[in-house]
Amino acid sequence: MVTLATYQLLGDAECWWGNTSLLMEAAFEEFTWENFKRKFLAKYFPETARE
Repeated sequence: MVTLATYQLLGDAECWWGNTSLLMEAAFEEFTWENFKRKFLAKYFPETARE
């Protein structure tokens, strides 16, 4: 699911994911949907906008 979602990213989001995925790989983090969603929401949707 992460691969499908990240394939759809464009521009700034695509660049963000490229850097984020490298950092995750270096830290041995798993590429799970939950990890992706948590990082994506933290970057692009502040908590105040989610309520």
